[in-house]
Amino acid sequence: MVPLSTTPTITLAVNVGSVTEDGTPNLVYTFTRTGPTTNTLAVNYTIGGTATNGSDYNNIG
Repeated sequence: MVPLSTTPTITLAVNVGSVTEDGTPNLVYTFTRTGPTTNTLAVNYTIGGTATNGSDYNNIG
C-alpha cells in the first residue's frame, strides 16, 4: 500500500485583531505550516492598507 501524499496547509494567526493609534505597539503575524516539510513551499502574501512603511510601523522589505 502506497500512502497518499498530503498537501501542506498554511494558517495565519495574529496576536491582536486590531489596534488604535498609539495603542498596542506590535502586531505579530505567525504563519504555521502543517503537513510534509520535505519540499520547499512558497507562500505569497500581500500587505495593504493606509499605514506608511517605516513611519506607522517598522520598515519591512
